[in-house]
Amino acid sequence: DFWTVACHYLTQPPLTHSKDESSSSNSSVGSAELITLGDSASEKSGGSEDLCPPTTLPPSHPLETTYHHLCDAATYKHHELERLAIHESKNLEGAQRATLGRCLAVIGERDRAVRLLLDADASNQHFYTDCLRACLLAATHHSTQAQSTIKLVATNLIAAGNIWEGVELLCLIGKAGDACRYLQSYGNWEHSVWLAKCALPIHESVDILKRWAQHLITSGNKDQGVCALLSVGSITAALEQLVQQHYHQRAALLLAAAQQLQVVPNTQQHQQQQLTASTSLGSQSGFSPVLSAAASLASFAENIHRKYVLHLFSLGNRPAVTYFCRLMGEKGNSLLQELDSLQ
Repeated sequence: DFWTVACHYLTQPPLTHSKDESSSSNSSVGSAELITLGDSASEKSGGSEDLCPPTTLPPSHPLETTYHHLCDAATYKHHELERLAIHESKNLEGAQRATLGRCLAVIGERDRAVRLLLDADASNQHFYTDCLRACLLAATHHSTQAQSTIKLVATNLIAAGNIWEGVELLCLIGKAGDACRYLQSYGNWEHSVWLAKCALPIHESVDILKRWAQHLITSGNKDQGVCALLSVGSITAALEQLVQQHYHQRAALLLAAAQQLQVVPNTQQHQQQQLTASTSLGSQSGFSPVLSAAASLASFAENIHRKYVLHLFSLGNRPAVTYFCRLMGEKGNSLLQELDSLQ
């Protein structure tokens, strides 16, 4: 599982959005275009996604659905929209219908949520409430005047224990990031991941997903936490966790793969380039943060390689010892000589 996730995110180009992409796009590729359900494609409003980020089509070779929360945001949202479309076709009632309407609303499918709420049977005990919710969805669509009041009501609802009711209101006014943080504060970690991947632009969801990864690690699910770090492109953080877990072989091979694919710079070449580029800056100020960062990365990589070399030496794998010593440069040659003297 680790190498499946690692290979995917080392080789697949990241799907990112510029910060102004939402405002420049009139409409996103929503569920009506990914999955045609009835006549939803023809009824879809061009401005229904103002508060929801544009959706990128999934990559040509996405991770399988078994990896679920580790999939990229486009693939994840595509799968979730498929699930919601199936539920929508089942004519749900009661609490299930309310949950489906809330899910559609928070990920930006306002028109579908309104239709679902208004299609409720008049004899249903929640008919009046559903009508009011539909009015709220329509009224807050393009309104900015009521945002402060809605945000106050949302925070009061969350504080009173009505978490999802408050989260829904926050998403209606474009505060999905705050909603994710509230969910995490109340221990709803997987729900926060669902909301971040479905309702936030990628550059805003990274922080939410990193906090989830840290939660997985601190709660004992370290392998899943490392994979979560890989899924957001935090290769260095993933390497640090592998070293802390004493997975020296996995850390060394991941570092080698990342350097080979130029996801992480080759430490020897990078340090030499930064040394040349920062010579003038360092001579003027006496300290170069660029050089310091390069030296820190080189030292970290050297530590990974050194521990793995000692492991390989204990196994008697001479060719691999020589290869990784060469990656360490002059220090690697010195280490190789020391090991030769021990034989």
